[in-house]
Amino acid sequence: MAADLTAKRPKPPLKKVLPEIWQLVKPRRFLLAISFLLMVINRAAGLVLPASTKDLIDKVMVRHQMNLLPVIVGVVAGATLIQGITSYSLTQLLSKAGQRLIIDGRVPEVEILKLRQFPQAVQAARVESHALECQYAQIMQSSQVLQPSVA
Repeated sequence: MAADLTAKRPKPPLKKVLPEIWQLVKPRRFLLAISFLLMVINRAAGLVLPASTKDLIDKVMVRHQMNLLPVIVGVVAGATLIQGITSYSLTQLLSKAGQRLIIDGRVPEVEILKLRQFPQAVQAARVESHALECQYAQIMQSSQVLQPSVA
């Protein structure tokens, strides 16, 4: 059913959508630049293993230059470590940024709808939430005072 709705809807022209995309990208351009750099480093580190096989076969196995073996293994291990670190960093950076982008897009819409429909209920919920936070803070402070010290 949802596919039918999107199939019937005409696509907006790129000139109309581009300013909205830039509005979303602009505050995150530093994060995107770092992510792009990490991707380049990750791909370069991924090319080390295929490139090292030539030296391994030609120099170590054919010419018996065994002194190069620890160097090749060290370079491959280092490249694998760099690849793992950059992959993890990219996953963390981009997944958190994506989640934040979705939340930033949804929260204002939900707040606007709530304020239009139930302004008094929203205000009461905010007051109640603040009161609960204050109670929690007081309980946490009192529990720290009552905890016996272990010597």
